[in-house]
Amino acid sequence: FVDDDGKVYLDISYTFEIRKEWPSPS
Repeated sequence: FVDDDGKVYLDISYTFEIRKEWPSPS
């Protein structure tokens, strides 16, 4: 579970960083 949880956390962090870099035109 620890490994899977870490993977999910990294995935969320990566997506969050992308969103910060690319502010969606909303």
